[in-house]
Amino acid sequence: MAARLDNMEAEVRDLRTRSRSVSPAPHRAVEQSPRGSTVASTLGGKPVIDDLQIVIGGWDEARRSDAEREVRLLFDKIDAAPLLHNITIPFVRTKFARVELLFTNSNLGERRRIQNLTIQALKEKLEDYVSCIPGQERAKLWVTRNRSKDEREKIRALVSIRNWAKKHLSEVFIDLDWSGRLWIRSEQVLFWHRYREPNDNSMMLTNVAGDETGWFVDVSQLGRLLSLSPDQVRNELQD
Repeated sequence: MAARLDNMEAEVRDLRTRSRSVSPAPHRAVEQSPRGSTVASTLGGKPVIDDLQIVIGGWDEARRSDAEREVRLLFDKIDAAPLLHNITIPFVRTKFARVELLFTNSNLGERRRIQNLTIQALKEKLEDYVSCIPGQERAKLWVTRNRSKDEREKIRALVSIRNWAKKHLSEVFIDLDWSGRLWIRSEQVLFWHRYREPNDNSMMLTNVAGDETGWFVDVSQLGRLLSLSPDQVRNELQD
């Protein structure tokens, strides 16, 4: 583990050195409107998500200026400030910030490697990190790759049902595929409305706003697999 961390730190320092040969773009003021976005273009009216960006979050309605300052501090702490190209925070107060990295190589694989390296370095820094923003000291900050709304909802559905099932069954009987499939006792138990039509036994899953996501489970099937009544399955998943 120590050797891997030393190698990671060396790579971040190397990226920092190489980045000095390219002048970062000047900081762009973020939009004041809640409709502000990191989207550069659209396809068929649907936003194109830049998944080479990263997202840092966990604040409890921090001021935009404070969150931006802390993002810059975090990049300083991992010795990767030259990789920080732009920060987008569309609201006056926020729970997260999107970060655009400065890439000096047009190769997608190299850009992904730099993104992953940066995310890993930030994750390790955040393990025991205490926010420097007054009133945010108890916030547990996190970092992840930028994802579309559909992908976030898929991951939420997978993780929530898996974690709930683990309360009733050993994890050895649960298999997960991040493409959107979940098995319990070798039976697929998570479905998407475009591939399978819900019925009377279906329970639609919701996002953090309480809206249906299109992902659902069959409460009768889950009850049979976990030795629970359908009503108990539905009640527990609603809590």
